[in-house]
Amino acid sequence: MKNSTLESVEGLKQKIFDLQAEVLRLRIDYADLELSLNTVIEHGDTIEEMLSQTNTDLKSEITKRKENLNKLKTQFNSVSQQKEDLETLIQMVTEHSDEIDHHWQEKYQVVEVDSLTDALTKASNRRHFDQYLNTEWHRAIREKNEISLIIFDIDFFKAFNDHFGHSSGDICLKEIVRIAQQCLCRPADLLFRYGGEEFTVVLPNTELEGAIKIADEIRQAIADEKLIHSPLISSEYVTVSVGVDSCHPSPDMNMIELIDSADQYLYKAKLQGKNRVVSKISYTKRYENMVKNYGSFTEIKGDKKLECLNLSFLPCSKTVQERWQHNGLSADFLGDYFTVFFPNKNDSEANKIAEIKNAVSYIANELLENAMKYAAENCSLPTSIHLYLDNSTILFNESNHVEQEQAKKFMSYIEKFMSDDPNEFYLKQLENSTMTEEGQSGLGFLTMVNDYKAKLGWQFKNIDDQYTRVTTQVIISL
Repeated sequence: MKNSTLESVEGLKQKIFDLQAEVLRLRIDYADLELSLNTVIEHGDTIEEMLSQTNTDLKSEITKRKENLNKLKTQFNSVSQQKEDLETLIQMVTEHSDEIDHHWQEKYQVVEVDSLTDALTKASNRRHFDQYLNTEWHRAIREKNEISLIIFDIDFFKAFNDHFGHSSGDICLKEIVRIAQQCLCRPADLLFRYGGEEFTVVLPNTELEGAIKIADEIRQAIADEKLIHSPLISSEYVTVSVGVDSCHPSPDMNMIELIDSADQYLYKAKLQGKNRVVSKISYTKRYENMVKNYGSFTEIKGDKKLECLNLSFLPCSKTVQERWQHNGLSADFLGDYFTVFFPNKNDSEANKIAEIKNAVSYIANELLENAMKYAAENCSLPTSIHLYLDNSTILFNESNHVEQEQAKKFMSYIEKFMSDDPNEFYLKQLENSTMTEEGQSGLGFLTMVNDYKAKLGWQFKNIDDQYTRVTTQVIISL
């Protein structure tokens, strides 16, 4: 019984202790609550303002989110529409692809034809000429066929334009194209406007005789049309001058050679009086016995050289003498140019290069001087100097055109130069110390022989009734 009472007392003490602790906790909470309440009372306006601002910010954020949501919906609808449109387009393209391909192919063909057609005359243009000749040139190489080229232009066309005006000149060009195209029967024979009043005709698989026949048909058809020409010239009607050439192309040939050759025959047709066809056949028949060679002259056409350099002076308003007044500068340039092909590793090689440079400069200068002394003043044919380099020699070829009387004087001098003893001839010229009546002292050629061990050769070829082409050839060993 006593133990039970003690336990009850202990339990009661524990409850009293717990109640005291709870009372203490409540007092603390009360104090905290009272403090918070006082704080709220003291700062209520500030808290209310903060809550109001927070509420405003929340409303603004909600508004922005709604706007962004609407934008996203709009963009989504736009993308969805584009997707539908794209699917429709893909379906249409799939269903009509053949028609679309055909449509664009037609447009491409129109553009391609326009790019290859002369806008004025509707003939093929220069770009088409370059492509077509290149194609047929390589076809001729593969099939071992001959190819021919006709080049013609309208005689005195500037006078026509000056008198009638450029509009009438355009009409004349169109008429020339119309007439010339009527003379071409094969689909492969194409007419091109080469530039200005100049035209070309490419004749694949055609021999020279056939090309000459077509060229003369074109010339005659234009003459027969009797297009009235300017009264300022002697010809009453419009005519054309024609050059023709052909070749069997090979891999080591360049089609530019054919163009240049036909163009040269066109110039010869102009010089002979215009309104005519000129080709190698007519010149061979007319001048086959009028080619003379002297010395060790060698034909070099087709030779393969390591390097070839050509200075060509084309016809212009100035005379040859005026055009070549700086021939010393040209000769020095040739000397500098050819020395780049030799090694320069030591003094011995440097001395050798200097010798080569001096030799090239001296010989080139003498040849240019010679060309000026004999050249016909108003000749419209080109004048040039070629240098060819191989492993052991340098070959000079200088060509110019002289009056036939001057050519005879030069031939007389060469015959004397070659028949006399070189040393005696040299001393004789030194004693005279003046130009011979033939116009040449001979000292330059003698120096080439004596100082540079050169081999000399000359070729005289009458190209028409007025001019002779004189080619001087000098070969030196390296």
